[in-house]
Amino acid sequence: MANKDEEGTEVHIPDEGAVDDRDTMEGQLVTGKVQEHHLPKMIDVQIRKYLSGLTYPLTTEELHNLVYDQGANSGLLQIIDALPDRSYGSYTDVWNAVEGK
Repeated sequence: MANKDEEGTEVHIPDEGAVDDRDTMEGQLVTGKVQEHHLPKMIDVQIRKYLSGLTYPLTTEELHNLVYDQGANSGLLQIIDALPDRSYGSYTDVWNAVEGK
């Protein structure tokens, strides 16, 4: 049975004692901000890894939940959460939003 919040949105609740070790991105510790010169390649690799093969369109919330459920690190989740709240029609659409286009 899926866990849902007050609005009926499916949420992930980790098992008791589970360890969240998703705070590294390509071997680099993420402390809230990835070094600028690594951002495009690192984020592109992570976004491709977690968002390729999904069926679009997806809202920002749906993207967050799917990426979280797949085990994405907190740095990528922060980037997804910072995207404009709208529907995304493709991976390219998401990547353009990440780049601010």
